[in-house]
Amino acid sequence: MRIPGRKNILLKNGIIVDGTGKTPCQGSLLVKDGLIEGVGCSDFDEDEKEVIDCSGKIISPGFIDSHSHMDWFMTHPDAAYSSPFAGQGITTFVGGNCGYGIAGFREQTPYKKFMPHSFFNIGHENEFWHTFADYFDQLDRNGITHNITNFAGHGTTRTSISGFKPGPLNKQETGEMLYLLEKAMDEGACGVSLGLAYQPGIFADLNELTKIAQLVKKKDKMLSVHGRAYTTLSGSYPMRPFGKAHNLLAIEEMLNVALRTGVRMQYSHLVFIGEKSWQTFETALSLFDRAISRGVDVKTDCFALSCGVSQINAVFPEWFQARLPQAYDNRLYLMRLKFEIGMLIKGIGFGYDDIQIAFGNHEKINPYNGRTILEIARMTKSDPFETLIDIAKTSRGSTRIIGHRYMNDKITEGLLKYDHTLYMTDAWYEPKGLQNPSLSGGFPRILQTIREKKLLRIEEAVHKMTGAAADHFQIKNRGRLLRNLAADITVFDPGRICDNTTMHETSKAPDGIEHVFINGLQTVSRGKILDGVKAGAVLRA
Repeated sequence: MRIPGRKNILLKNGIIVDGTGKTPCQGSLLVKDGLIEGVGCSDFDEDEKEVIDCSGKIISPGFIDSHSHMDWFMTHPDAAYSSPFAGQGITTFVGGNCGYGIAGFREQTPYKKFMPHSFFNIGHENEFWHTFADYFDQLDRNGITHNITNFAGHGTTRTSISGFKPGPLNKQETGEMLYLLEKAMDEGACGVSLGLAYQPGIFADLNELTKIAQLVKKKDKMLSVHGRAYTTLSGSYPMRPFGKAHNLLAIEEMLNVALRTGVRMQYSHLVFIGEKSWQTFETALSLFDRAISRGVDVKTDCFALSCGVSQINAVFPEWFQARLPQAYDNRLYLMRLKFEIGMLIKGIGFGYDDIQIAFGNHEKINPYNGRTILEIARMTKSDPFETLIDIAKTSRGSTRIIGHRYMNDKITEGLLKYDHTLYMTDAWYEPKGLQNPSLSGGFPRILQTIREKKLLRIEEAVHKMTGAAADHFQIKNRGRLLRNLAADITVFDPGRICDNTTMHETSKAPDGIEHVFINGLQTVSRGKILDGVKAGAVLRA
């Protein structure tokens, strides 16, 4: 829809990479009333237009973050929550992932105390909307900085019905959960997300997951999946010597659900945590290839980093999570847990030195922000396992961690160029502690890696982060530089774009992002973020 009164802008003499995957061409692009008026021609009239010289720069569609948690922060007035994403060229978020939803709950739930139990909403614990209609209406009224399409979170909807009760739901509970999820989709949610490694998603059985997939298929929407395991061994499956790797079991489980139900699927943040998991990479891709050859509509997403953010309780197996918080003080449970974690460390090649505290979320833990569990244990002259338990218990599981050794260079490069991979950040701004480096450098790091390793042609990389993402998530009128589509545009220097973050300097701004426009409004100009520009739109599905 045209928005009269917005500036007419001419992006002149750039390299047009239009998001379709077609070969780039030299040309210009004209924006009028928030839409693309023309593209590719070099002879646009410059009268009454703001002219921006893009010589040597790529003009592309705005980047789409295929896995985001920014739904929790779109209502926040502080520009710090969204400006780093504009600074890396992102114009649209796909939010509500990993089973954590911001709306679609039982009204007057007796389990409200459990619902803030998420590191995705620290500082926003009381921000909930019973319906997506109310949430989207508030975003419309107040204005937002970016575009957003949003999943309904199975985990939080389930929590509003049964708390963290382990085991399957009964018939009445299942019916209410499905009713609330369907209502959320009818009100504009783009589908349902699962968080199968977190409470309460970890307790959902195959019957429950199949019913959710059938519902999502009926509504012609998307099922987003945080799998049960991303390591060769986990607490989600029985630990059988010489058995199939757990991350492969998790992928197979959900691909089979998609095959049986026909649901469209996004398998979230495909990572291979720990050195022993790296050897499963090629097999994992073959599982996706086989499912796709049998008609499954599925993609996955990745970043170009070897670390990611989680919460500390995600380290624990299902049986231990089901007995929290009492399990923290049960000697027999702790003995069993210590043995199993010891097996995991040996079995996956991921240890206490790979768990870095990003934010302790407790005054006793915060002094150790930036330190690994092993470093803290040495500083306090404690056993690393006891240190882990003490931090988890003290923070009630809310400590935010950065996990390292998520993949090696071979896997990173393989994922970036894999035909069925989209790109994402899986990041959000935190007012305290270390940031996820993907918050500032995610998409620049992807483009930098692709350039340095010569993995893809630039039009192929841009297609993955724009047109291909728009197609898969059914985001209309975006993702391509075509006449009458929304003027979501990123202009970047292909030879200079890079990520500048490090393990301990996680917030440094990238280089190479020159200009960003969202619905025709400029949010980045000559590399400078224009904070507070409410240019975004709610993209109801």
